[in-house]
Amino acid sequence: MNGGGSLSFLWALSMVYATLRNPILPL
Repeated sequence: MNGGGSLSFLWALSMVYATLRNPILPL
């Protein structure tokens, strides 16, 4: 993972934010 740490971190933050916004996710 070269240079992908920050990207995955932002992706994780976006996922957590979306989960907090929508507690019920249609998985």
